[in-house]
Amino acid sequence: MKQTSWCGLLVAFLSIPVHAAPARQVDENDYARAASFLPFNLMGKVRNSRVDPHWLEGGKRFWYWRDTADGREVVVVDAATGKRETLAKPPVGDAPVVAPEGTSISPDGSMAVFAREHDLWVRQLSNGAERRLTSDGEEYFAYGKLADTSLRAIPMRRAKTPPAPFGVEWSPDSRSLLVSRTDERLLGRYPFLESVPADGSARPVAHELRLALPGDRNKAVEHRSVIDVASGEQRSYTVPLADFAVRGGEWSADARHYYFFGISGHKIAGVFDLDLRTARVRQVLTESSDTFISINNTLYSGPNIRILPRSHEVIWFSEADGWGHLYLYDLHTGKLKNRLTSGSWLVRDVIHVDSERRFVYFTAAGREPGWNPYYRQLYRVGFDGRGLKLLTPEQGDHEISQPLDAAFAAALGGGASVLAVAPNGRFFVDTWSTVDKPPVSVLRTTEGKLIATLEQADASALYATGWQPPEPFVAKAADGITDLYGLLYRPTNFDSNARYPVIEHLYGGPQMAITARTFMQAVMDPKYVNAEKELGFVMVVMDVRGTIKRSKSFGNHLYQNYGDYMIDDHVAVLTQLAKRHPFMDLDRVGVEGHSFGGYGAAHAMLMRPDFYKVGVASAGSHNYQGMYPISYLGAPVYSDGQSINPTGREVPENYRSADNGALAERLRGKLMIVYGDLDENAYPAVTLQFAAAMIKANKSFDLLYLPGRTHDFARTDFYFIRRKWDYFVEHLLKATPPDNYEIVAPPPAQWRSALQ
Repeated sequence: MKQTSWCGLLVAFLSIPVHAAPARQVDENDYARAASFLPFNLMGKVRNSRVDPHWLEGGKRFWYWRDTADGREVVVVDAATGKRETLAKPPVGDAPVVAPEGTSISPDGSMAVFAREHDLWVRQLSNGAERRLTSDGEEYFAYGKLADTSLRAIPMRRAKTPPAPFGVEWSPDSRSLLVSRTDERLLGRYPFLESVPADGSARPVAHELRLALPGDRNKAVEHRSVIDVASGEQRSYTVPLADFAVRGGEWSADARHYYFFGISGHKIAGVFDLDLRTARVRQVLTESSDTFISINNTLYSGPNIRILPRSHEVIWFSEADGWGHLYLYDLHTGKLKNRLTSGSWLVRDVIHVDSERRFVYFTAAGREPGWNPYYRQLYRVGFDGRGLKLLTPEQGDHEISQPLDAAFAAALGGGASVLAVAPNGRFFVDTWSTVDKPPVSVLRTTEGKLIATLEQADASALYATGWQPPEPFVAKAADGITDLYGLLYRPTNFDSNARYPVIEHLYGGPQMAITARTFMQAVMDPKYVNAEKELGFVMVVMDVRGTIKRSKSFGNHLYQNYGDYMIDDHVAVLTQLAKRHPFMDLDRVGVEGHSFGGYGAAHAMLMRPDFYKVGVASAGSHNYQGMYPISYLGAPVYSDGQSINPTGREVPENYRSADNGALAERLRGKLMIVYGDLDENAYPAVTLQFAAAMIKANKSFDLLYLPGRTHDFARTDFYFIRRKWDYFVEHLLKATPPDNYEIVAPPPAQWRSALQ
């Protein structure tokens, strides 16, 4: 018998064909489960998640809509006693005067101002007679026009209904108009190519905007004037600060003075007094910062400044001592009278000012020891800085409504919120919650006394879907000292014996924090991470250094430092979480983000290719051309010391370090870049410039082009969402996604408001 050698056996074994294990399947049921947790599928699952009071009789009573099993009912509440009654419809009030489309109506209801052929016109509402107010308007220097930098210029041009004239404000006595218009004539042309026109035509449409890029010699210039409506006389006025952006103001009782405030060049804030009779402007006070200045720590909220003309005072917000606090100044002299608040905590929003009793009501965070420093509480303090009092003792995030910043509300297409404080300043409605505790709405006096619990939200239908809240965590930043806060999301079919790939959804922009703090923010998750986790991932969201809602030094980390992006903070936190939770597989980490998060997702892949293996970067401003550059990168300074770049080629180092294209050769993982061709926030050309850099570096990547999409496609384009899911399933989970799964959603208009 012939013997077989060990060598022969080994050769024979190695010659046996080896078949790779079949790729794991993620089927339509997994995708359907994920889609079931998208916000539009959870709408209505939580009854009475908030109470928005509509005040009656100056604040003695209010009514609100209440959810029932059969629909909605109206509840009327006596504010002093909490006594309730139910009505079939809201109480009849004074019918508001409705302005004709495309107009702004005067306070006395007699006239409406509107824009026509670049000029302003006024119409008498009693007889329809029209009269031209201005005659020098022209294209790109027009009255009533929203500037091309508004991020909505293309939709505004295509709108069938003309908008109310932008930059026009009536005086309270209806005699004057404050007017601002932007001179864009010398700005560079910036085309957006609509390759697939919405009207179905075959020829692409070029939409040309006028935009200034960092280093351009010509900038947009704001021109301001006062128009006497009766005579048409127009008088120009100037603000003694360059590039001044008005963010709010208050009229004197006789409507002869307008006290306004805003920011100049991102580093100076000020208050000014406009005399309408002479068109002269008096500087009341100014404050400057070495980095960037804020008049509310949260960019998209209204300024924390209140003008009090009757007492000749100004409530002023400042981060000069390292924290956002309130100060009281003299409106005539501009001198500080006293501080209103102080300490290592942050004033968030001024909610109400009681000038008669001399109290200011405001939300703040971080003051109560041991509480999440992002939780808002309502406080009251006297104008003398004494008697600071907590009015909302429950540990959670308290939502006390206030108007949005007017400029951003207009840019976002939104309006003011319903005010939670009664007009008489005696009562307020408070809705509070945490990510894992459903909302409770209560009525209190402004002394803090609880009058009644109005609603305890019913989330039983939500829990019946299998929905689970995310898990809050606290971890250290890369410095080993600073506490960072975030949320961890596990799939609902979580297996404690399994190991899960991790996807971080990030933003990291210096003007926003993205971690949910309230129950409804977690439910109506605009980031859609609560759905995506169902495909077999652990999702993580956090706010690292360089973001808002903390101290000034916390936010300053990104100033002139975009090239860092605090990526080490993200990696440090994920590493700590994996030590606590062995089910997190840090050999399979993905990253995703939209807008500035799209920039950040790509940047993370390039900065730490050893850590982040798969990324989806959508609508990212991948270089310095579109990312709040002057505010947070500082003005560009070139090698010759000038701030204007005549060649258009040289880029300062602090701008170059923020360019993802400069890091293209570092890519090692799988990256999908996504953009829409009508995105005015993150220019399509910037994405293609990044793609060109990747090609030059000979890097493989995926590019998804979405025709006709604007900046908000991450929430409204479900083809993109499905493609993103497929990308992570295939490349991070190493599974096979179902073929062409379709997420069926209602029209965006039916559910978009729920995501705000």
